[in-house]
Formats: sequence, structure tokens, C-alpha cells
Amino acid sequence: SSAQLPCQKSTQIINFNNCDVNQIKNGILKKENNPHFSLLFWNIRSIKSLNKFTKFKMQLTELVSDRNKIIDCLVLAETWIDPLDKFKLYELKNYNSFSILRDTSQGGGIIIYVRKYFVTNVVVKICNQHVEAILIEILSANFKQKVLAVYRPPSGNLSSFYESVDELLSEHNDLLVVGDMNINFLNYTACQEYRDILMMNDYL
Repeated sequence: SSAQLPCQKSTQIINFNNCDVNQIKNGILKKENNPHFSLLFWNIRSIKSLNKFTKFKMQLTELVSDRNKIIDCLVLAETWIDPLDKFKLYELKNYNSFSILRDTSQGGGIIIYVRKYFVTNVVVKICNQHVEAILIEILSANFKQKVLAVYRPPSGNLSSFYESVDELLSEHNDLLVVGDMNINFLNYTACQEYRDILMMNDYL
């Protein structure tokens, strides 16, 4: 079971794991203080082949066409791409990309695509056996937003993950946080420490 970090000020973040493109069509997030900025998080479960990436682009085109809406920031988790792959094969037209590629084992990986209209800076990158995270700052003439994308490998140590999340949330304010945390929110006891971290940093 997986869960995503709620966003500050109770903005809704919707997490998609291996779902149909029709389920995603209602899940594009519009930033409350800027309705013209949209973000989508998608656990893609591998785009590590031209066939899979082509299928993904077709689904994305269908999604955008159906809603008549451009996605400004697209976050993919579990890309399964490794540093030996030719990353240029995974670029999207009119988007800049920012990634973490796991080089110690198969799986994982995060890519954030941001429209070239924006100036985007990478603030933090973390990649280890317990947590994968990218924090970026997105800027335009009248807009600024930090986006934190997180993926927790299920086999990682929870205490180490909690420590990293707590540090990121306490050191950086006004984050829009998306990700797949692989934490069972249905088990209150199991997720208590995680909930405490969110509450202490004003994310719950």
C-alpha cells in the first residue's frame, strides 16, 4: 500500500499507481493561488524501453487532449531508467527534465518534467536505498513554487526515510509535495511516526 504526502494548506495531491489513463483525467492538480499552473504525479512503473515510453507519451497526449489543458509539471516515479541508458531518448518536447536514476539496483527513479516556459532550479537531490527525492524551484515572472518529489523503496529502512523527510520539510517552506511513500495509512500504528512528522511541519 502506498500514500503521498499531503500538501501544505490542505491542497489535494492525487497519487496514481499503475492506473488507467481514464482514472488520471480528473487528477491533474491546479495550484490554488495560481489556477493556470497544473501538476500531475504518476507512478509509471517503468518507461525503460522505447515501446514503454512511446505508450506513455500516447497516454499523456490523450490525457492533455481530453482536458484541453497543458500540464506544467509532470512527476514520474519508478521510471526504472539507469545511468547507462541514453537519457535523451526519454525527453519530452517543450519540457526540461530533472532526474534521479538509480545505479545500484533495478527499479526506482524519478523524473520531473517542467515546461520550458518556466525557469527551474534543482535545490536538493537525494538517492539512496531508503529514499529518492528531488526538490526543485519553479519560477516565472509572477509565480514561484517549490515542488518536492519523493519515492520510498519498499525495502528501505523506515527510520532513515522518516529522518530524510523530516529534514526536507523542516528546512524548506511552502512545498508542494508529491510521491509514493509505500506506507500503509490504513494501519494507524504503523504510520504514526510519519503522521507526527507531517503534523510537526504543518502538513497535516
